[in-house]
Amino acid sequence: MLQTLLMSSRFSPERIPSWHDNLLRFLDSKSHLTSITSSHFFAPIVITIAIGLKRLENIVDVQKVLGKSYEKKLRLTKVDAEQFATILNENSSAVEKCEKLAQLFKLTKSSLLDLPPAVAIILCELLYEQSTKTLHFLTPAIRQKDRSHMPSEEEIFLITRRRWKHDLRCINVIQMLDSRRPIFIPSNNETLSEASQREMAERLLKSFSMRNITHAFGRSTLDFRSFSPPLSRPRAIPPLNLQGRLHPTNTPIELSQSELVKPMIKWGAFYNAVAAGLCIGDSESLHLDSEWLAMSINNLQGPEAAGLMYAFGLNGHITSMNLFTIHELLSSGDPVMSIAILLGCGASRRATADVQMYKMMVTHLPFMMGPTLLELHIDTMIQTAALVALGLLFAQSSHMGILSQLVNEIGRPACPDSEPPTDRYSYALAAGFAIGLIALGRGEDLLSSVPFVEQYPAIASRLIVLMEGGLRSLCVFPSTSSEGTLGHTTASSTFSQSNHVRESENVNPHLTASPAAVAFGLMYLRTENKWAAESLKIPETISAIEEIRPDLILLRTLCRHLVLWTEITATKHWVEESVPPIVLNYKQRLFNEQPKTVIDDDEEENLRMLQIAVDKQTIAQTYLNVVAGACFAMAIRFASTWNSEAFNVIWYYIRLVLPSSEQQICSKLNLAAGITACLNVLGTLINSLGI
Repeated sequence: MLQTLLMSSRFSPERIPSWHDNLLRFLDSKSHLTSITSSHFFAPIVITIAIGLKRLENIVDVQKVLGKSYEKKLRLTKVDAEQFATILNENSSAVEKCEKLAQLFKLTKSSLLDLPPAVAIILCELLYEQSTKTLHFLTPAIRQKDRSHMPSEEEIFLITRRRWKHDLRCINVIQMLDSRRPIFIPSNNETLSEASQREMAERLLKSFSMRNITHAFGRSTLDFRSFSPPLSRPRAIPPLNLQGRLHPTNTPIELSQSELVKPMIKWGAFYNAVAAGLCIGDSESLHLDSEWLAMSINNLQGPEAAGLMYAFGLNGHITSMNLFTIHELLSSGDPVMSIAILLGCGASRRATADVQMYKMMVTHLPFMMGPTLLELHIDTMIQTAALVALGLLFAQSSHMGILSQLVNEIGRPACPDSEPPTDRYSYALAAGFAIGLIALGRGEDLLSSVPFVEQYPAIASRLIVLMEGGLRSLCVFPSTSSEGTLGHTTASSTFSQSNHVRESENVNPHLTASPAAVAFGLMYLRTENKWAAESLKIPETISAIEEIRPDLILLRTLCRHLVLWTEITATKHWVEESVPPIVLNYKQRLFNEQPKTVIDDDEEENLRMLQIAVDKQTIAQTYLNVVAGACFAMAIRFASTWNSEAFNVIWYYIRLVLPSSEQQICSKLNLAAGITACLNVLGTLINSLGI
């Protein structure tokens, strides 16, 4: 055999003979196959490779090569010879025939090790399966299962038990996040009447239903991009069960359809569909055609269809949809669907400045359209979503024209055409996020891009006026694209008086401060700009601190530390440094948890006068909100890092505001307002560290 291989190639002493090349040349011509020896070990391997390379296609070719007594050369029994002939004569691919012959000849891993490496490589190349990373004949054929549904609890249990043999947390999480089962409500209070028990059960059902709705956020994270849907049927949404059952009688209780409950049910169905859509792989790993996406959306109605559409946008699949289908859904008149499409398109086309998407968003923002004879009444909630989508679309583009118009939107007064003004705060906050996204980390570059034709202040200076308060004429300026559009006035013209909100020449910092702080912080994100950090710093006098809302203190502290990103450290000393010195001093004197055994009369008199002169609530609110903002920045800085130092710092402040007994409430900061906000923030942050 070796002699035949060497003679079939042009051998020269300068060239090292290659088994791989020579064997392929040997099998390239069927005439050379007749020289195969009667080796019972090598003949089956050569025949298998020749069939895999399509040099032998049927039993007649084998007889020409090995003769009519090929069964003896291949050491086949009568049954094996019949199976051998059946394999060669069947209508299948050469690789499938090669796979079945390898199993027939009982080729094992030890058989490959006994072969020359070149021969073994050729055989492995024929039988290697790319998707499973295995050799066909070494592993039994796996029957394909139905992948149209998520794995059952039993299948997930088997998988997790193999990986975590002694840990049941994954199983517990799956069971806790299951919202398909009814809510069981206890009814053990026998002293109450039946009507009172029913009323109490309905109140409990309302609170438990809110808990069930929030399970969607956990499921979306647990199953994030872990599912490949079949294209033969639309995407199914698991039911959201908000029905109650009294225990132990199992009496059903329905959720009352009041005006407060209806929005909760609507948005619950929306987020449940979002969770079901986010478990599908993203557009980079999975291609879903427009027909399947449209079929899945049309198969649902109302908030569920909108939620699935939003999930398609977050995963990038909305870019595969036909624009005609998208405009048809936008024109359906469903506000939730419009919000889902705008946010989904903005997320999927982020930082692209796509012209088609820009036109779609501008049609939902009256202040960006030119003069028109049509009276457009667009829901404020849809305009809010369009603002965020616009910020995502032009992320990090530093588009000065759009930035100037968005700053005007934050500072403009209430418009008489939209009376009564609803959702003004969310609208202004969305404009602030849009400004921050468009100028993300580009604040220093914008300072050198101030327009020279119109002597307007820089964007950062206008945001500071909106954040601290001041004349509207210092931050709101006319824009060529917004003049004369649907009642949107400019600073150079006379503002129309609102019938519900009294507006003055100054901006309302209670409305504009939070959006301006968010925009300012995102503009200078991780730039280490000292001027920006100083602008966001909390004042160091009590009179100035009293003019700032407590929630804005938290927000400004967070944004300041996001600007000074590298200075964030996981220490208690760093958190305490964020608190103004005067607040820290008064806090230590007014809320001293370790009273002195001996107090002289002068010190007691000073403390009594201090309690009269200084408002304890202001000190406590400022301290707690600054601590919450600093811990928020620390959690973002060390998110999912398992940083034990950051965990210990946040846990220290949780214990500070969470008393172990009711007797300690009067002696701690818990007496003052701000405890709930601080505790909620810290309790959320401690889970973000991954510990």
